[in-house]
Amino acid sequence: MHALWFLVFVSFVLWFGTAAYCQESLVVDSGAEQFVLTKIRSIQVPADLRPNGRRLLAENSNGHFSVVGVKGGVQYFNLDTDESKICRGPKNGHYARVAMSQAGETIAGYKDGTITIWDAKTCRTIANINSKVEKDILLSPEGDYLFFNQSQPTVWDVRRNRKTHEFGLLRAGVDPRTTRLSSSLSKLVTADFASHGGVIAISYYYWVVVWNLKTGEAEQIFSDPNIARDRIAQNGIYRVTFNADGRLLATSGLDGQVKIWNVSSAGLISTMDIEDKVWGRTVFSEDSKHIATTGSKGRLSVWDIQTGEKKWLASANNRIPNFSDTKVALVSTEDGKVRDLSTGREIEGLVGEFLPNGRFITNESDGNVSVWTISRR
Repeated sequence: MHALWFLVFVSFVLWFGTAAYCQESLVVDSGAEQFVLTKIRSIQVPADLRPNGRRLLAENSNGHFSVVGVKGGVQYFNLDTDESKICRGPKNGHYARVAMSQAGETIAGYKDGTITIWDAKTCRTIANINSKVEKDILLSPEGDYLFFNQSQPTVWDVRRNRKTHEFGLLRAGVDPRTTRLSSSLSKLVTADFASHGGVIAISYYYWVVVWNLKTGEAEQIFSDPNIARDRIAQNGIYRVTFNADGRLLATSGLDGQVKIWNVSSAGLISTMDIEDKVWGRTVFSEDSKHIATTGSKGRLSVWDIQTGEKKWLASANNRIPNFSDTKVALVSTEDGKVRDLSTGREIEGLVGEFLPNGRFITNESDGNVSVWTISRR
C-alpha cells in the first residue's frame, strides 16, 4: 500500500512539474530546427521606456542587472529578483547616457554636464562629477573605476571618489605633438575595460594604449600605421572593444575598417572592411571566434575573426547586437529579429533581443518584458 501511494505521489509530482514546465516554456519550430524558450520571469516596464515597442528593456545590461535612463535619473532592474527602482539625480531632464558595473553594484548616469554615480543596492549617491562628456561613460566590471572623456581621457576612482592617474599619450611615452591634433578631435578618444579588472584600453586617434589602472603605467602601446595622419578626423579610431578574456582587442574606425589585435604582442590578427563608418558597436561572440559590427548606415556585419571573412550582412537599424551562447549560436538584429550565426538566416517566430549572457528578452502585450533562456532542441 505504501509503495502504491508512493507511486501515486511521484506521478503527481512529475505531472505537476511537466504542467508547470509547459506553462513557462515555448517551442519555436523553424523548419528543420526547434528552439525551446523557458521563461525566467516577467518584469513590468513603464510604457515610456518602450517607444514603438522596439527598445525592449535596457540601454546598458549584463544579463542579470540592467539600467535605463529616465527623467530625473536612471531606472534599475534586477533580472534575477524582479526588483526595480529609480535612482534620482540632480538633473530634471532625461538621462540619455548610463553605465553599470558587471557585478551590478554600481551605476552611473550623465545629464547636462553632471555625471552621477550611485550605489545600486540603495540608490545612495556616491559622487556628482562636473564634466562635459564627449561620448559614452563606462564603468569597470567590478565597479571600481569610471571612464569618461572630458577633452582628455579621465578615469575616476569610485571607491576613493577622486581622479586616478593621468592617462595621456605623453605619459605613455608618445609625443602628442606629432599627431598635430586640435581639441575638436577629442571626441575620437574612446576606451574599454578588460573583464578581469584593473586594465583599460584607450584609443588616441590612431594610437592605442593598454593601461594598468593600479599603477598608472602603460602595459602595451601600438598604433595603426594605415590611418592617414593628416585625415584623422575622417578615418581615426572611434571605438575599442576587448574580448571576453582580454587577450584580443578590436578597433573600429571611421575609415570603415575593424581590426583585431593581440593585446600581449600588439600584433594585428585580421582586418575587416565593412565599407561603413563605425559609429555603432562592435561585439565579440562568447568564444571569440566571431565579431558583429553595426555602422553609421544601420547595417549589421558578422565576421570570422581568424580569416577576416564576412559571414553575412543584415539591416540592424543601429541596434547593439548581442550573441547567444555558443551552443545556440544566434544573434539578434533589427527590430528584435534573430538570425542564425553561421548562415544569417532569420529564425521565424523568435522576436526579441539577447543580453550579453545569452538570456533572451521579449516584449509582451500587457506591457511587461519577459526574460527567457533559450536552447536548441
